Order: sequence, then structure tokens, then C-alpha cells
Amino acid sequence: MSPLPPRHRQLSRRKLLKRRADPIWAYSWRAAKALIFPLHCACCQQACRGSSARVILCTDCEKSLLADQPAACPRCGFFFHRGKSNLFRPGLGYLPVTNCPGCANRKLWFDDTFALGPYQGQLREVVLRSKRAAEETLTLALGALMGRQLHQLPEMRSIDLVVNTPTHWKRRLQRGISSTELLLTGIISQLNLPRASGLLRCTRSTGKQGMLSSSQRQRNVSKAFRITVPHRIRDQHLLVVDDVMTSGATLNEIARILHRAGARRISNVVLARGYCLS
Repeated sequence: MSPLPPRHRQLSRRKLLKRRADPIWAYSWRAAKALIFPLHCACCQQACRGSSARVILCTDCEKSLLADQPAACPRCGFFFHRGKSNLFRPGLGYLPVTNCPGCANRKLWFDDTFALGPYQGQLREVVLRSKRAAEETLTLALGALMGRQLHQLPEMRSIDLVVNTPTHWKRRLQRGISSTELLLTGIISQLNLPRASGLLRCTRSTGKQGMLSSSQRQRNVSKAFRITVPHRIRDQHLLVVDDVMTSGATLNEIARILHRAGARRISNVVLARGYCLS
């Protein structure tokens, strides 16, 4: 191979020096920007120095949101008191549980559920805030927090596709936001998995689940969703993202149509799980 002419060698050296200098300038710029315009926690709005993340939660808020994690059923995510022996074990995932009141006398179409914690206290407050259009940054940060927690679970290694519970266009127009899509975006930023935010559609406007009884909730969401691209989910392990799971009627209906369309396994992830027993 013939050597490069002197002029080309000089250009190559310049390019090499420029490449070596770029990270230094980039680091200096990020440091100066963080000093002049410090990042703020998406939850408490306090300045968070020393972080390069665009959407963050400060250490105190993250610890506070994850502090209240009692024992949970691996199937439906139902929370028990701390003395229960069945439970989540770091490195092992969820261990088997029996006689869960959240699963009793029910046909569940999904296989497992993960929640950051019970729907109470500070977690309840941030869930309500995440439904507002002005709190998009918080919702993305909560999704990223969910993604970091999911990354520790062995079950997540087999996920093929991540979808979110759909919002009817009328409700989305009223709120100006789809919180589940933002949560999905935050999760994907940590897990690097294929997303399909438009895979599910809400075909009719449903009433608010929180105002209904358990049987009414099931009727409320019955046949309210459809799959836009059925062949995409055949023999796939899907992760379904939602903000709150109370009775589980919505997620169970979605899991039902996904299974009938050929999905191999369905896992749920939610910010909070209702009906915590003490």
C-alpha cells in the first residue's frame, strides 16, 4: 500500500487531533452548562448538580418513591404487609405466591406484574401529577426510574416488544397528554427495547375506572381495545405499560386480546398498584 502524500498526511493528523479534542471540548461545555444552568429534579424541582442526564430525579426523591415496597404477588402485583415470606428477592426475581386475594377467583390473561409501589403517599401524588400536560418531564423521569428497576429483573431479558395502554382520543384531547406513552419512552431509554406505542387502539370512550365497582370496571373496558398490527405480536413476549393498576380490569382485557392474537407471554409494569393490604 503506497504511503499518503505529505498534504494528505497533514490532513489526517488534523482530523485525528480534532477527534481527540472533541471530547475535551464537549466535557468542558457540559460542565459549564451545568454550572450556569443546573439541572433540576423533575419531582421536587431542586437543583441537581453533577449529573449529565436530561431528565432526572434527585437521589432523595428516588429513594422516597422506592422506600415503600412491601411484599407483592408476582402475578398481579398485589401488595401485602412486610411480614409475608413470598416475595421479590434481588437476583432471583419474584418467588411463587399462593392464596393472593388479587388473583382469587379470576381468570388472568397476563403472566406477571411489576409496580414501583402501592398507590399511596408520595407515589400517589406523582402519579396524579403525571397525568397533567405540564408535567411531561416528571412523567419521563418516572418512566426512566421504572426502566432502571426493571433492568434488575431476570424476567425482562425475554421481552420482545414494549407497548402502552392506549388513551381514547377524546380523553387525550382533554388532558393534552398521553401519560402511558411518556412512561413507555422513559422505560425504553433505560432498557433499549423495541417499542410499539401505536400497536393498541382504544375504540370507544370509557368511563373512569376509579369511580366504578369491580364488575362495572370489567364491563366498562370489555371490547374497548383493538390491535392494529396483529401479526407483529405473534409468539412475542410483550411488556404492557400503564400508570396505575387497581382491579386490573383494563390490563386483563388488553392481555386477553393480545393472547388471542398469538402473544406468547404478557408482563405488566405500572407506576403504582392499588388495594394495598396492611
